[in-house]
Amino acid sequence: MTNQNKTQQEQKKTILIVEDDPAERELYQEILKKQYNTKTAKNGEQALQKTTPNTDLLILDRKMPGITGDQVLKEIRQSNNQKIKNIPTIMLTALDADLDIINMQFNDYLNKPISPQQLREKVEKTLVIERYSRDLERYYSLFNKIRTLKESLDKEELEKSEEFKKLNNEFSKIEENTKKEIQEIMERIDVSDVEELKKLLNRVL
Repeated sequence: MTNQNKTQQEQKKTILIVEDDPAERELYQEILKKQYNTKTAKNGEQALQKTTPNTDLLILDRKMPGITGDQVLKEIRQSNNQKIKNIPTIMLTALDADLDIINMQFNDYLNKPISPQQLREKVEKTLVIERYSRDLERYYSLFNKIRTLKESLDKEELEKSEEFKKLNNEFSKIEENTKKEIQEIMERIDVSDVEELKKLLNRVL
């Protein structure tokens, strides 16, 4: 592998596909392997062993012998490692949704059978939203710091502070990027999802 190919491979997001059916596991990997680094696990025990802080997305079958997908998800969300704890997860299953999913902390839920296009779109959407949610968290963290300082300190004191100037400059850059990213995410996801996102942004902005 050349250095360029190695770099491109390293830049790809890593997806762990957890599926006990060998044919389906191979199919999902085949669908996604061109765009992502794909790893597989054939049961819940392997899933917990192979889930690392470098895992960017988990595709998780609910109904598996032994440790179920539900149990794997619960274990991950209770992890002491923050990166593992927050790995976005898509439940991919033949089980119809029931009220038991209310307390499950997944990002999306897909019923089998699923088309290659649908799987690719759901994976991309989940990764896009995850990326922007982190950026928005940083944006509001800085926003709240600046607001708190303005409420607590004199304007003259803040104007003399180099640290406050740096904070303001960083906020201005992130604010500009955040507006661009919000527009981008609205262009990349389904129309119905855009409407829900607009409602959310109207509540928080």
